[in-house]
Amino acid sequence: MARLYAATGDGIARLDEAGGGWTVELFLRRSGAQCLAIDPADPDRLYAGLRESGVRRSDDGGRTWVDCALPEAGVFSLAVGAADGAVFAGTEAEPVVPQRRRRRELARTRGPARGPFATDVELSAAAVDLACALDRAEPA
Repeated sequence: MARLYAATGDGIARLDEAGGGWTVELFLRRSGAQCLAIDPADPDRLYAGLRESGVRRSDDGGRTWVDCALPEAGVFSLAVGAADGAVFAGTEAEPVVPQRRRRRELARTRGPARGPFATDVELSAAAVDLACALDRAEPA
């Protein structure tokens, strides 16, 4: 059986091959889903990037979704690393870097950080730390 997913700009479509035809299910309707990524190690684990609502994760092929509580609202690209399952999210804002890694540098260049994340221009560290934050996100 073949399965295809598509981000429509408004939601996520899942197409399943069945009996010589295809069935279609729509998820996250009217969510502004711009992109999606599938975990190479688990084809039922999906990540959807939403235009104004961060990232959602599904562990059951799209039937249910969890808000990953990303500090940036607009997500326009996603990728899942094949080697370790790290999740990378592209936003229009500056990348996010947890305070524990860059607190001194941020205080020197931008003043005190707010909340558990602060902005910085170090994309590689942000992507790695963001993947960890997404993976630890609990269901809402």
